[in-house]
Amino acid sequence: MKPALGRALRREEEAGARVALLTDDFWRTHFAGASDAVGQTFQLDRQPYTIVGVLPADFHLESVTGGADPQVFVPLDFTGARSQRGDRELAVIGRTKGGVSLAAASAEMGLLALRLGVEHPQDDAGWGVHIENLRQSFTRYDRTLLYLFLGFAVFVLLIACANVAGLQLVRAAGRQREYALRVALGARRGTLLRQALAETAWIALPGGAAGALLATWGLAGLRAAMPPGSLARATQISIDLPVLAFVLAISLSIAFLVATAPLFLTRKMDLDTALREGSKSVAATPRTQRRLNALIAAEMALSFVLLFGAGLFIGSHSRLKEVALGFDPHDVLTVRITAGGAQRSSPTAQRVFYREAMRRATEVGGIRHFAHLENVALISDLPLAGGNWIPYAVAGHPRPPHGEEPESLVRVVSPSYFGVLGIPLLAGRAFTNLDSELAPRVAIVNENLVRGAFAGQSPIGKVLEILPGGDSSIPAGPIEIVGLASNAKELGLNEVAFADIYLPFAQNPQRTMSLAAKTNGPAAGIAASLRKALQGLDPDSALYNPQTFDDIIAQQFRGQRFRLMLVSVFAGLAALLAAVGIYGAISFSVAQRAREFGLRMALGAMPAAIRRLTLARSTRLTLTGIACGLGISLILGRFLKSALYMVPHQHPGLIYGVGIRDPLSLCAAAAIVLALAAIACLAPARRATRVDPSAALRDE
Repeated sequence: MKPALGRALRREEEAGARVALLTDDFWRTHFAGASDAVGQTFQLDRQPYTIVGVLPADFHLESVTGGADPQVFVPLDFTGARSQRGDRELAVIGRTKGGVSLAAASAEMGLLALRLGVEHPQDDAGWGVHIENLRQSFTRYDRTLLYLFLGFAVFVLLIACANVAGLQLVRAAGRQREYALRVALGARRGTLLRQALAETAWIALPGGAAGALLATWGLAGLRAAMPPGSLARATQISIDLPVLAFVLAISLSIAFLVATAPLFLTRKMDLDTALREGSKSVAATPRTQRRLNALIAAEMALSFVLLFGAGLFIGSHSRLKEVALGFDPHDVLTVRITAGGAQRSSPTAQRVFYREAMRRATEVGGIRHFAHLENVALISDLPLAGGNWIPYAVAGHPRPPHGEEPESLVRVVSPSYFGVLGIPLLAGRAFTNLDSELAPRVAIVNENLVRGAFAGQSPIGKVLEILPGGDSSIPAGPIEIVGLASNAKELGLNEVAFADIYLPFAQNPQRTMSLAAKTNGPAAGIAASLRKALQGLDPDSALYNPQTFDDIIAQQFRGQRFRLMLVSVFAGLAALLAAVGIYGAISFSVAQRAREFGLRMALGAMPAAIRRLTLARSTRLTLTGIACGLGISLILGRFLKSALYMVPHQHPGLIYGVGIRDPLSLCAAAAIVLALAAIACLAPARRATRVDPSAALRDE
């Protein structure tokens, strides 16, 4: 990727040169898109950096970094912490040589990993290399979701095709005399096909164009409703020429398929009978009627599948809202702080800075006041935000082989953390101010770690050995367990059980921490006061992402709500199309049986009996469709089970807490399909009871 302005970073600048490459968005936002920005100097963490280039506007890496697009690129400095072989936080992007397959590159990297393990057994033994195509990494976690949406779209398309094909069959049945006359005059099937294609094209092409226009508008609404980070490369989704060509190809293909419906009728048509029928006859053969019934039942079945899928997502969303978090998120305001400047890089300076930050935060109006600073807490990574990992071993137990040691999430917290977030301590004690840098190292662990490391026995007084190779800011060595905390959600509402090790901030100071404070009033005004108080402490420190914990919880549901919205839209479209299809089929049946209904009423049949005859057919079709849809749903559920539910260490789940045979979702889908069929049949059934017996008999 060549920069749009200036140059790229150079190899000789890897020693820590203070140069920067800007993204197009950052350049336009902070430098007003000035062409002379290259060569200018700006402050980054109180250090001067020279701008050497600006990247093109279409350069995006948000999927690779796992978050938003980076805005500034600086040379990677291998002289500091990055020089340690135990640091495994870097991702590598490489380009293979021409003709080298991914499997060959993976095999070669495997050999290199083995060689590094022999040369550096302390750091690299037991570690391998995983290689994947960059395009696949963009959709590593979204592939299942994208395929699910594609499947729903295909189901809706199939329902639409069945609808159009059914309408074509109805239309062709009404034109049997015309087709018979054309065949009698020498028309071949190719001629009839060309006529049908021409007639259908006048519907399919404008329909495809209108669909493309609606898709353009819908895409704008989709982007507005899509939460940030919910879908890979979401900012680059667009309606371009390949998409328009695809829409045109689909429209023409469907036009060709549904246009063949008249040919099925003329294949075994009795020309003599068709020509002798009256011009007002709308008689369809039993074969045509069976085909139409099959199409309507298929629509009902596919609609049931989509409605059942929507029911699973609704049930999942409902159960996620009932998940126990393990902490109290209400009335908690959080802000992320990075101590600024080189003068904050020492552990002593960080202790002083954050001690003063906590003191100032307690004086902000609107923050609750308790004794011993229990209204404000520090934590390296908030719950639901993940964190760093450290390998550990239990002192006195056999140590696992290198590379197979258990790992735990590590969180550095202040003594008030458990009180502010309401995380219960089940045994032992909380951290105190006596757990200083001069005191013996201590830790608090959660239930999940105790279950795995101590077989559920009391961990109080036991010693954990922190091993090298994890978070480089946590020194290796023995740590005594002084407390047992209840489990809390760490990465998401739907997650596996994570082991947690909590360490006191005074013994493990960090440059970047989150501050959490209990509030009494609206968080917006308190956040502004808190920012002002902390910026007064050090204007060069970074304060960002102020939000309440209730907002953090709501963000966890945005992706779920977005998926629920899309699935509901698909299910609603399917149900609407199916209702239109069954309305057309029943209307056609009423028109076909007008003479029969007229004769029945002439012989004394009551309107209620005629109505029951009309509704009976739709009920049979609907029940048949529901039965088929039930079978399809159960088969798909078993086939997609691993994709729908979370697979630990592989991918998150799409649904939570509901089974693939959820009876409530199945019953709700069946009830909706039956209700839609009943509503669609009301008008045709009423029309059947209004047939004039004398007119129906006279027309024949």
